[in-house]
Parts: sequence; structure tokens; C-alpha cells
Amino acid sequence: MAEYHRSEGAACRRRRTQGRRRQIRQVLFARTGRRRLSPIIGNFSDVRAAWAAGSKDNISLIAAGIAHYALLALVPALGALVLAYGVFADPQTVARHIQLLSDNLPAAAAEIIGDQLRNVSEGATGAKGLGLVASLAVAIFGARNAARALMTGLNIAFHADEMRGFLRANLVALAITAGGIGGLVIIGGASAALALISGPLGALASFCFLAGSAILSAAVLYRYAPNQPAPDWRAALAGGVVFAVGWIAATAGFAFYAANFGSYNATYGSLGAVVVLITWFYVSALMLLLGGELTALKASIAKPERG
Repeated sequence: MAEYHRSEGAACRRRRTQGRRRQIRQVLFARTGRRRLSPIIGNFSDVRAAWAAGSKDNISLIAAGIAHYALLALVPALGALVLAYGVFADPQTVARHIQLLSDNLPAAAAEIIGDQLRNVSEGATGAKGLGLVASLAVAIFGARNAARALMTGLNIAFHADEMRGFLRANLVALAITAGGIGGLVIIGGASAALALISGPLGALASFCFLAGSAILSAAVLYRYAPNQPAPDWRAALAGGVVFAVGWIAATAGFAFYAANFGSYNATYGSLGAVVVLITWFYVSALMLLLGGELTALKASIAKPERG
């Protein structure tokens, strides 16, 4: 009986997937006049098709939920970052290096992150040996909810049911959290090294490194975070490019708007900086889900129709 229910569930998921592919082709043909996506990105209409699919999936609402959990995970995530980095450098050096990464963020968001970095770096100064490992584990565990929210959002983008058990899903979330923190340690160290290069060459090298890191990180997420067979690297990297371009442009645009036209402090008072930060989290999550939608579209189109 259990085997029968499993086979029926698998058949139902196959039918939903096939229906999803037909809907994708209809959206593509109706909006772009084409029945196939370009091999990599190739045409802005590919992104429009991904946005149309994302609108059906309510990714703007999902991004708001991810932003909420990201805000709650900020302090433990920064604590884990400082502790992990502290294996190789003292916490004050860590804070200075990571602060370089926030220079391009909206000023209010960068200020909050800077304050939290100083707080956690002062608290982490005495962590040594097993105490450091235990503190790092607790901090990573506290930040995992943001990864769980991201996994849920990408499952929706890929139209995948979350069939992983409680333990496995949390292990994946912890792996994503630990991987993200490890990646930020590497990026922070590399950014500090590249900052030593003066002039336009150093700025260009830092920008290229940050963009490449964003593309690769997003591609890894698109392959392994959703509960489904991993899409090929070409589809995942295409989504990563969309995320990186959209995220960098949206971050720069929002930073400019918040600095010149926004009246968050006048409207929200002392909460203005928090509103700016959570809005930036929202924009980042929205771009990440848009890249996931494009990856899902390309992965679905690449699979041959059956039945």
C-alpha cells in the first residue's frame, strides 16, 4: 500500500511537471513569439518570461518573507562570520575587512551592519579553541532560518515539493548557511587584498571578483537548494548571471535613491535604518528568486517531453 501511494505521488508530480512545461511554452510564445529560451541568456525576453513565471509564483511576496528571516538571522550570521574569520585573524581585523563589503550598500544598511560587526567582534575576542567552535556552531544554527526560507522560495520557483525530512532539510539549511559564511570569509579576505591595489584597476578587480562570486554562489544555490534533481550548470549559471546583474543594479539604484530622494528617517524615525536594511534584503531576495525562475525555466525546457 505504501509503495502504491509513493508511485501515485510520483505520477502526480510528473503530471504537474509536464503541465508546468506546457504553461512555460505558452508564456514564452505569448510574450516573446518564441518557443525556446536562448542557450545562455541571449535575449531580454528570456528574463521577461522568467518574470512572468515569477509573477504567477508570487515571488515578490516570497521575497518579503525571506527578507524578514534574513533580518532576524543578521546578528547570529555576523557572529558566525566573525568567529569563522577569527580562526585566521583577530576579530577587529575581521570587522574592518567585512566592512569593505558593505561600502556599496545603502548608507543606513551599511551603518547597521557596521554597528553589529563591532558589537560581535568585541564579544568574540575571548573565544578560543573549543569555545570558539561551540560559539560558531550556535551562531550558524541561529542563522539557518534564513536558509530555510530561501530553500522554500526556490522550491516554489522550481515547483518542487519539499519531501526532505526534518533532519535532512535542516542539514541542507545548515550547509547553505555554513557555505555562505565560508564564502564571505573568502570574499572578505580577497576584497581586503584587492583594496591594496590603488586606482581604477583595483576598483575594477574588486567589482569583477564580487560579480563572479555572486554568479557562482547563486548557481550553486539553484543546483542544490531546491528539492529536485540538480539543473545543469548552464541553466544554473544563466540564473546566476541574471541574479548578479539585477542585484548589483538594484543595490546601486536603491542606494542612490535612499541617499538622494528617500525620506525613511523622516517617515520612520529611528526605525529608518532598519527599514532601509530590510528593503535591501527584499530587493536581494527578489533578484535571487528571479534568477531561480530563469534557471527553472531553462531546466524545464531542456528536459524532453514525455507522454
